[in-house]
Amino acid sequence: MGEVMAPAIAPPDAKRAALRNFMSSRRLKATEWAKDAGVPHSQLFAFLTGRLRALPQDVIVKLARAAKVRPEDMFQ
Repeated sequence: MGEVMAPAIAPPDAKRAALRNFMSSRRLKATEWAKDAGVPHSQLFAFLTGRLRALPQDVIVKLARAAKVRPEDMFQ
Protein backbone atom coordinates (compact mmCIF):
# COMPACT_ATOMS: atom_id res chain seq x y z
CA MET A 1 0.00 0.00 0.00
CA GLY A 2 1.35 3.44 -0.91
CA GLU A 3 1.60 6.50 1.26
CA VAL A 4 -1.49 8.57 1.78
CA MET A 5 -1.17 12.31 2.29
CA ALA A 6 -3.78 14.95 2.93
CA PRO A 7 -4.10 17.57 0.21
CA ALA A 8 -2.10 20.70 0.90
CA ILE A 9 -4.02 23.86 1.66
CA ALA A 10 -3.57 26.35 -1.14
CA PRO A 11 -1.36 29.35 -0.35
CA PRO A 12 -3.11 32.70 -0.15
CA ASP A 13 -3.75 34.20 -3.56
CA ALA A 14 -4.34 37.78 -4.62
CA LYS A 15 -8.14 37.65 -4.25
CA ARG A 16 -7.92 36.20 -0.76
CA ALA A 17 -5.39 38.81 0.33
CA ALA A 18 -7.44 41.60 -1.25
CA LEU A 19 -10.56 40.45 0.59
CA ARG A 20 -8.65 40.36 3.88
CA ASN A 21 -7.40 43.90 3.28
CA PHE A 22 -10.93 45.02 2.41
CA MET A 23 -12.29 43.49 5.60
CA SER A 24 -9.63 45.02 7.81
CA SER A 25 -9.89 48.47 6.21
CA ARG A 26 -13.65 48.49 6.85
CA ARG A 27 -13.34 46.72 10.22
CA LEU A 28 -15.63 43.91 9.11
CA LYS A 29 -15.81 40.77 11.23
CA ALA A 30 -16.43 37.66 9.16
CA THR A 31 -19.24 36.27 11.31
CA GLU A 32 -21.18 39.54 11.54
CA TRP A 33 -20.64 40.41 7.88
CA ALA A 34 -21.81 36.98 6.74
CA LYS A 35 -24.86 37.20 9.00
CA ASP A 36 -25.77 40.64 7.62
CA ALA A 37 -25.38 39.29 4.08
CA GLY A 38 -27.42 36.16 4.77
CA VAL A 39 -24.66 33.73 3.82
CA PRO A 40 -23.11 30.94 5.91
CA HIS A 41 -20.11 32.25 7.81
CA SER A 42 -18.43 28.88 7.31
CA GLN A 43 -18.31 29.56 3.57
CA LEU A 44 -16.53 32.88 4.12
CA PHE A 45 -14.10 31.29 6.61
CA ALA A 46 -13.43 28.45 4.16
CA PHE A 47 -12.41 30.95 1.49
CA LEU A 48 -10.27 33.02 3.87
CA THR A 49 -8.43 29.93 5.15
CA GLY A 50 -7.88 28.47 1.68
CA ARG A 51 -10.19 25.49 1.99
CA LEU A 52 -12.46 26.97 -0.68
CA ARG A 53 -10.79 28.13 -3.89
CA ALA A 54 -13.36 30.77 -4.82
CA LEU A 55 -16.55 32.26 -3.47
CA PRO A 56 -19.67 31.71 -5.59
CA GLN A 57 -20.81 34.83 -7.44
CA ASP A 58 -24.13 35.02 -5.56
CA VAL A 59 -22.26 35.06 -2.23
CA ILE A 60 -19.95 37.81 -3.49
CA VAL A 61 -22.96 39.91 -4.52
CA LYS A 62 -24.65 39.42 -1.13
CA LEU A 63 -21.48 40.32 0.77
CA ALA A 64 -20.97 43.42 -1.39
CA ARG A 65 -24.56 44.50 -0.84
CA ALA A 66 -24.16 44.10 2.93
CA ALA A 67 -20.94 46.18 2.85
CA LYS A 68 -22.59 48.73 0.53
CA VAL A 69 -19.92 48.46 -2.18
CA ARG A 70 -19.63 47.04 -5.67
CA PRO A 71 -18.51 43.40 -5.83
CA GLU A 72 -15.31 44.28 -7.72
CA ASP A 73 -14.36 46.79 -4.98
CA MET A 74 -13.91 43.95 -2.49
CA PHE A 75 -11.06 42.42 -4.50
CA GLN A 76 -8.94 45.47 -5.36
